[in-house]
Amino acid sequence: MVYKDLQPISIVENEGFREYSKALNPTYSLPSRKTVSKSLLPAAYEEKKNSLKNVLSAVQNICLTVDCWSNQKAESYMAVTGHFIDEHMQRKTVLIDCSIFDERHSAKNIAENIIHICQPYFPMEKVSLIVTDNAKNMINAVDSELKLKHLGCIAHSLNLAVTNSLNEVNDLLTKIRDIVIVYRRSNIAAKNLRKYLCSSEERKDLKVILDVKTRWNSTFYMVKRFLELKDAIRSTMGLMNDPPEALDVPEWESVQHLCDVLKPFEKVTCELSSEKYLSASMAPVLIGGLQKNL
Repeated sequence: MVYKDLQPISIVENEGFREYSKALNPTYSLPSRKTVSKSLLPAAYEEKKNSLKNVLSAVQNICLTVDCWSNQKAESYMAVTGHFIDEHMQRKTVLIDCSIFDERHSAKNIAENIIHICQPYFPMEKVSLIVTDNAKNMINAVDSELKLKHLGCIAHSLNLAVTNSLNEVNDLLTKIRDIVIVYRRSNIAAKNLRKYLCSSEERKDLKVILDVKTRWNSTFYMVKRFLELKDAIRSTMGLMNDPPEALDVPEWESVQHLCDVLKPFEKVTCELSSEKYLSASMAPVLIGGLQKNL
């Protein structure tokens, strides 16, 4: 349950879980938290690691996706995922490693860490290409340091293109965000919005959405929800003591146009992340890698 369902290790000490376990099998004694963390989890990790080594040792060609990011504590991580075609011509994807990467994110350090991660499983000669985002350090790590074929992430490229285009309507988006922030931070404004929705035939569970600048899709969701709450927002802003600047009629029309333009891109982005798309798009790349050594 801990490593399959991501339950906390402390679950073995929870009174309710212990009673549940005892009801299922009174003779079974739950392991302690220390036993789980010091013995059971390391053993499960080594078992999975050895199993992965056996699988990857039989692979002739493999493609990698590499990504780096930081959490809210400013801790940096690197994840390396492998994609390959097995002996039954089935596409397989495995997470090779996801761990803290606290070195400076230079191209050289990134390349060295990729080699360090892959070496226990296969030589780098088996790697046909590596997919990363379009950051210069990631590209240089693959092209210049590893001397391997690089492929930019299509979803990331699309994200950059749409994000750059949104700069053309930045003033409109700023006004929308200012209004959304008020409804998210003011209990009175949020209460008036809920009250309006309850008195109308609109969905009562709708709430405003604030976008995240690093994900353009969130801007589409913010604009779409803002449009869905148009009547509620226009009616309740008049009840505020110090309301933000309201949108005029032409601006509301622009919101509709913006939503119409962004909708197809949102659909494409969802398809890019779907299993169906990955199966269709990665297979030719992987098969091409197989053919390289035939």
